[in-house]
Amino acid sequence: MGDPAPPPAVEAAATVPREETVTELLERHTQELEEMAKRHRKELNDFNSRSIQLKKNATKKNRKKVNGEEEQKLKELTARQQEEESALRRKQQGTSDPESEPEQEQEPEPEPEQPPPSPEKDTTSSADAATEEAQEITPTSPQQQTNGAPGKKRNRQKERAARRKAEMEADIAKAEEEAKNMPNLATQQLRYRQKVMEENALVEKEVTGDGHCMYYAIADQLHFRGLTSELLEPKELRKQAADYMEAHKDYFAPFVDYTDKIPDFEKYLHRTRETTAWGGQLELQALAKVYKVSIKVVVDQQKDQVIGEGSPMLWLSFYSANKGFEHYNSLRPRDL
Repeated sequence: MGDPAPPPAVEAAATVPREETVTELLERHTQELEEMAKRHRKELNDFNSRSIQLKKNATKKNRKKVNGEEEQKLKELTARQQEEESALRRKQQGTSDPESEPEQEQEPEPEPEQPPPSPEKDTTSSADAATEEAQEITPTSPQQQTNGAPGKKRNRQKERAARRKAEMEADIAKAEEEAKNMPNLATQQLRYRQKVMEENALVEKEVTGDGHCMYYAIADQLHFRGLTSELLEPKELRKQAADYMEAHKDYFAPFVDYTDKIPDFEKYLHRTRETTAWGGQLELQALAKVYKVSIKVVVDQQKDQVIGEGSPMLWLSFYSANKGFEHYNSLRPRDL
């Protein structure tokens, strides 16, 4: 006979994917939820921007109808977002279920070894032989008695999967509970603004939130600091900002976020001068140059900014989380 054939190579281990750790699972779930929350906030911002404009343009005849339609659309948007979040959480719970994994071949339990026949057994009677044969067919080792019914084998793969599932569910529940107890972005921004106002002896002056809020806040700052003799209207500040940007086109034009509705710099200047479009960093930079001031915008620890290098410093607060849309207010000295 020739040499025995070599044993087949073991390749099963190479085809088994690495199991996702609990930490990796939680990180993936958290990232998915954060991405969804970011998308939902943008949807709500876009909706509020459009809704405010529609309500502002409504006439006395159709104002009630427009308001009702916008309220219904907001309810539908909120309901859809809640359903999307619930669906994602259900999906995450489903993917963390080890029972959905393909079941691997269970490990066979080692059979108890039978003692070799004793030479004295050669002369046993047929009855003794039958008894021994029955014992060989239905062994009753202590291990089998411990595991349950005779002949039933433990499925260690399922036991490990059950333990892993319990551990994952416990960790996920703990992480979700911790997330519930963490303050949301709006609360974090509120606490930070309160801290800044306390440290700098400031109070917040609420201004109208109709698309001109940034200009109202700037007008208030300029007036009480004596930089203007009267409280300027938003239209005047809009014109000043647009005129300055137009005179310095090479500096401002590259930073405009162009869209289908704003295809060029001239359209952007028209939007700034003639509409109720929200003002932003470009308009603040222009007004800081016009009045030779600096402007401090209080948002949160990561997003605070100072625009301009002049004096005095104008103080604005900026809301981006808890009002459903962006909003500026004026921060005045407490003893004013």
